[in-house]
Amino acid sequence: MRYIYSIYEPKSMKKTFFYLLLFFSMIISAQSNRWIDFFSYLNVQQVVITDGQLIGKAENAFFSQDFQNHEIEKFSSINGLSGDPISKIFVHNGLKKTFVIHTNGLIEIINQNKKVKKIADLKFNSFINDDKKHCNAIINHGNLLYLAMGYGISVFDLQNNEFGDTYFIGTGGTQTEVNDIEITSQDIFAATEQGLKKASLSSNLIDFNNWADISMGNWKHLVFYNNKILASKTFDLYEISGNNTIYKRTMPKPVMDMSAGDFLNIVTSNMVYLTDENFTDLHTFAAVDYNNFKANTSLDFQGKLYIGTQEHGILEIDINGNNFSSIAPNCPSYNDPFGIDVKDGQIWMVYGKHGPAFAPATRKKDISHYTGTQWHNIPYNDFQVPTLCYVQINPSNPNEVFISSALKGLLKVVNENQFTLYDDTNSTLQSFTVNNNKQTRVYAIKFDAENNLWVTQTNEQTKNDNIKVLKNDGNWGVLPLQGIFTNSSYFTDGIRAMQFDQDGILWLGTVYKGAIGVNTQTGQTVSISAGFNNNNYTSIYGLDIDKDNTLWAGNYNGIRIASNPSRAFQNPDEVEFHPIKIEFEGSVQLLLEGQEISVIKVDGSNNKWIGTSSNGVYYVSDDGKKTIYHFTAENSPLPSNEIYDLDIDGKSGIVYIATGKGLIGFKGNATEAGENMDDVYAFPNPVNMKKHNFVTIRGLMEDIHVKIVDVEGNLVYETKSKGGSVDWDLTAFGRYKVSSGVYIVLLTNDDGTQTQTTKILVIK
Repeated sequence: MRYIYSIYEPKSMKKTFFYLLLFFSMIISAQSNRWIDFFSYLNVQQVVITDGQLIGKAENAFFSQDFQNHEIEKFSSINGLSGDPISKIFVHNGLKKTFVIHTNGLIEIINQNKKVKKIADLKFNSFINDDKKHCNAIINHGNLLYLAMGYGISVFDLQNNEFGDTYFIGTGGTQTEVNDIEITSQDIFAATEQGLKKASLSSNLIDFNNWADISMGNWKHLVFYNNKILASKTFDLYEISGNNTIYKRTMPKPVMDMSAGDFLNIVTSNMVYLTDENFTDLHTFAAVDYNNFKANTSLDFQGKLYIGTQEHGILEIDINGNNFSSIAPNCPSYNDPFGIDVKDGQIWMVYGKHGPAFAPATRKKDISHYTGTQWHNIPYNDFQVPTLCYVQINPSNPNEVFISSALKGLLKVVNENQFTLYDDTNSTLQSFTVNNNKQTRVYAIKFDAENNLWVTQTNEQTKNDNIKVLKNDGNWGVLPLQGIFTNSSYFTDGIRAMQFDQDGILWLGTVYKGAIGVNTQTGQTVSISAGFNNNNYTSIYGLDIDKDNTLWAGNYNGIRIASNPSRAFQNPDEVEFHPIKIEFEGSVQLLLEGQEISVIKVDGSNNKWIGTSSNGVYYVSDDGKKTIYHFTAENSPLPSNEIYDLDIDGKSGIVYIATGKGLIGFKGNATEAGENMDDVYAFPNPVNMKKHNFVTIRGLMEDIHVKIVDVEGNLVYETKSKGGSVDWDLTAFGRYKVSSGVYIVLLTNDDGTQTQTTKILVIK
């Protein structure tokens, strides 16, 4: 019986997907020069040496280093990769192509001109479960690639760039995890979760009956070295002879990888062994001698050992000496940021995490600091405070930052090397005991205009003083919140969002009480929840105040706004949240209704950047009625649609987006207001209406009257700045697109003491 399986989808589906890819690739190409790669490349899971280059595969990107000039080049979603996690990469020297196989089954082929071709047959194949579409190993044989997959073995035709046969070699022809494969001149071997299998290359490999069982159990690795097939099974190493296995050696820790260079490489978590074909040690490399590495893989080449580590990139070690160095792009430590703060080109980033309805997990991770030119990663062992969630740069001292720990208190960092931890022993912060462990849970933190740092906590012992303050003189205070939190569950999830409005009122996004306003001078509080459906609008995670003093709040089911919310202190019934209604083709829609909002930030033009938990980032106009951008992983270099945080550099306009798969930057147009208008300019200029939808006038002061006229003096646009920039949509008051030509921008303040002009060339 011949068993035939295909991983092709119907032609109509493939054709539709082709057009979608074409459309998205056009969008990505047009935007790619506005994106900045801040991904981490330190967790190297695969090392490839080919054609004069060393390649390190990280989680969702890879980098290469030229052996001659030692230059490092990054390749990520900025360059056209999907941003999805990568299982394996394979470089074909003859074809000069790099094959990238993602965990979701997508294959991307990069040619020598660095153009990316996507093969999505497997990704959209419904016969294979999504959790089985990862690739564990790749073997090249002739014009074919044999892929060890989570369901079996797939064959990929290198000449036609398409899938061929698929071999399901589990019991009775079922799917089974294939951990590794190896090929000799006559046979193919497969290490699977059900056992070690072998078949003749000349046989019908689709028929599972032609695959002989050599040994049962979960076999992990195979390697062909010095004319021997060698295998690993957790701790144990074997030689395969005929249809038998010969036990050779037991390792002290599980074998994580095996590879063949000049030596046989055996990798455990804290050791790399270079052996001969009989598993006799010739060289050993212990982690304690080389930056305490945690190894993923290794490969030796021309007298050097290259170890792919979890935290140092690739360690290059002289096999016959003690010299070693780390090879990786300058980058942050990890690809799972949770909280960021940005100021004047600096980025501080932390990797703790907490969520609703459960205690935060202990996460012992570094702190990453971008100085504007370089990343400095502060090792966890230097400060030893876990689960760092939110960070604030001191506005009066950029060398000092404060970071909240959802388990241990508030950490102050000065000059990257001085650390002070505030808890119940040296501050007004409160602690409680969980399973005999003292916890000082600190969540959102925020500086006010007087440089006092306001701190939120959860507290299982009392609900009367959950707000603390570290005053600008170094002393601590307490702000009682009596009467607001009457149920112990109200504060247990922590405050994730807090912001001051133009009246100096501190607003908190809470779990069950909507938005709470706090007068930090008197301690008076007010809760605004009217307009929210309490069954659907529980945790307010996104919250910000715009330049019109409007409170924007977002949670599990969309966006709501409240104008001048501090009015609620005089008459709470006058203030309630309202949705933003958008009229479209005779119907009314609500802005982002049904979207789970994670973060909201207002930029220098009073437009809003809105992050969601599963649908990427929206950039909307100041009133929310126009969507300027909607970036997703499918239509942009954004690596993930899961957004944890974002922040905007008011000086440069760059938007920094912390996603579930790394940090990425977008060169936005909006900047904060300046002190004068000496550096006013328009960008882009000239502006091509076929390529651009708007032009931005930058370098403004606040409350500047902006008039745009044609060369004959006809007014085509008028507005007033709310920050350091304004956008013009190239229309005459939104009615029609203007003609080609020169347009003059006239700028003045209310009393006429500040004036400036600039010109814009519009090309159709």
